[in-house]
Amino acid sequence: MQIFFKYKKVLVPIALIFFSFLLLTVDSVVRGKKEKAGSFFLAFLSPIQGAVTSGWDWLGKLKERISLDEDKGTILMEVQHLRSKVTELEEQRLENQRLRQLLAFKESGSFKDILSGSIGAKVIGREPTNWYRTIVINKGRGDGIEVDMPVVSYQGVVGYVSQAGGNASQVRLILDGDSSVGALVQRSRANGVVKGRGTNICEMVYISPQADIKKGDLIISSGFGGRYPSGLRIGKIMEVEKESYLQKALVLPTVDFSRLEEVLVIIQP
Repeated sequence: MQIFFKYKKVLVPIALIFFSFLLLTVDSVVRGKKEKAGSFFLAFLSPIQGAVTSGWDWLGKLKERISLDEDKGTILMEVQHLRSKVTELEEQRLENQRLRQLLAFKESGSFKDILSGSIGAKVIGREPTNWYRTIVINKGRGDGIEVDMPVVSYQGVVGYVSQAGGNASQVRLILDGDSSVGALVQRSRANGVVKGRGTNICEMVYISPQADIKKGDLIISSGFGGRYPSGLRIGKIMEVEKESYLQKALVLPTVDFSRLEEVLVIIQP
C-alpha cells in the first residue's frame, strides 16, 4: 500500500492507459459481432424483402392492367354505341333521301294532279315463298285505301292493291304472272301489254309486227284498262323477239323491287 502511494503518480496513468486499451478492444470486438449479425440478418432477409417488393410490383401492375382492361371495355362499349348511332343516322339519311325523291315525284308537273291525293306508305312485308308476287304496306281502309288502287314509286309502276285491311294492305306487283299493264313504247308510241312472269323480268306482248321497237326503248303506261294513269314508267326493253304475227319484248322494270321500301297509293287514278 505504501508502495502504491509512493508510486501512484506513475501507476495511475499506466492503469488509465491500460483500461483505455481494454475498452477499445472490447468495443472493436462488439462492433465486429454486430456487423457479422447485421450481415447475417441482411443475407437472411434479402430474399424475403425481394419477394415482398416483387409482390407489390406485381400487384401494382395487376391493378394497372385491370384499370386498363376496364378502360378498354368502356371504350369498346362507346365505340359500339357510336357505330350503332352512325348506322341509325345513315338509315335516316337514306330514308330522307328516298322520301325527298318520292315527294319530288309527287309534286312534279307531269303527275301533280294525279298524285295530289296519293297516300305514302311503307313496305312492311313480302310473300316469303315468292318475292316477285306481292308486298304488304302499312296503310289500309282506315287510311282511305281500297282494292284496285294503283301503287307507284318515284321509279315507276309498282302494282295495285289486291287486298285492303284495316291498317295494312296487300299489293300485287307487276312482276306477278296475274298482273298486266296497258303500255306503249315512248319513242315510237307502239302499243302492247306488259305482263309479269313471276321473276324480276316482265314481258311486253301483243305488239304489232310492224311496230318500231328496239332494245333500250322506254316503256310507259298507256292508261288503257283504266287501272293505271298514263305516262308512268314501267321499264326498258332488254330484248325483242319476232313471232309469226306479233312481236314481244323482255322488259326490265325501272322499279328496283328488291330495294323497294316506300310507295305511293293513288287514290284517284
